[in-house]
Amino acid sequence: MLGLHPGHDYDPYALAALCGGELPPAGRAMEALARQHLVTPTEPASTPRTTCCGRSRPGPSSSTSRARSAARAVGDTDGEAESLANLGVASGMQARFQEAVEAYQAALDRFLLLGDPLGQARMLHNLGLVALRRGDDAAASERLVESLACFEKAGDRSGEVAALGGIATAAVRQKRYEEGLAHRLRALAIARDIGDRRGEAQQLNQLGTVTPRCNARGRPRSSTRRRCGSSGGPRVGRADR
Repeated sequence: MLGLHPGHDYDPYALAALCGGELPPAGRAMEALARQHLVTPTEPASTPRTTCCGRSRPGPSSSTSRARSAARAVGDTDGEAESLANLGVASGMQARFQEAVEAYQAALDRFLLLGDPLGQARMLHNLGLVALRRGDDAAASERLVESLACFEKAGDRSGEVAALGGIATAAVRQKRYEEGLAHRLRALAIARDIGDRRGEAQQLNQLGTVTPRCNARGRPRSSTRRRCGSSGGPRVGRADR
């Protein structure tokens, strides 16, 4: 169900679209279902995902499209933007990258209209990640740098970690190892400063792939991975941090 969950943060338009009804009864049905199954509210939307930044997990794109139409019909620009973001996530998960780009760009346009820096940051970040998946590292770097500025403006430090991680990945792919290392170390410092243990582990893990290349001054060398508090065992983040 598009990852819908009880609490103030679920997407009411997606819920109504899936239920085939109006918003108020759909909301009541959601809360009743939550009480019946003892479900508790999950983390808020402002928490960035480790991959794509949407308010909910991707689901059927047709349902998300209906949700977008419902939001547009009542003039809810924020609701439409969030539904477009979810549509982008759903398309990206199905490797329909052009559709994902179009959805994220449309959502970005609406967040710009709303003057929402966090929404802008999330969409720029997602556009950067799609570019990474398509192998367009230069475009990815440009979008991720823009997303970093928006995360900083919004005061979302976890978002800064995700953006810096993506920028580092793009730099390393372009063989700019020193630059990639600098971004990775900055992301690690922020993760430690805010007590983000998962982000810290991800940055340490990725440092193991960058540091040997920097030491070798660009010469290929097999990489070793360093893990946080463990000698083995791995750990998606949605945002290739």
